Amino acid sequence: MSIREKLKTAGAKKPLRVEVPGFDGELYIRALTVGERDAYENLWLTRGQGGVKDFRSQLLCRVLCDESGSRIYTDADVAEVASLDGAMLSRVFDIAAAHNKLTEKDVRELAGE
Repeated sequence: MSIREKLKTAGAKKPLRVEVPGFDGELYIRALTVGERDAYENLWLTRGQGGVKDFRSQLLCRVLCDESGSRIYTDADVAEVASLDGAMLSRVFDIAAAHNKLTEKDVRELAGE
């Protein structure tokens, strides 16, 4: 197997099942690809003084998936995700950020703080 082929499978994680109180069903989150992470981080780098609009919803759209890892929302669905129960999805956001190594420290570094 070539190095290139090994890179394609290295780190390929199964979606992470997340327990969500108040949600009747299973939720899964996936790891971002390099391109998806770049796009999300670019939101921070180009945000200006006003902050990133819907930054939680932006990440949740990228990582919420079904059990096979297929996204259940597209980038165009941010407004729909933004309208969902904030208390319920706050826990999912925190887990998704940690799962993708987007900690508060990482976000501050992106913001230049």
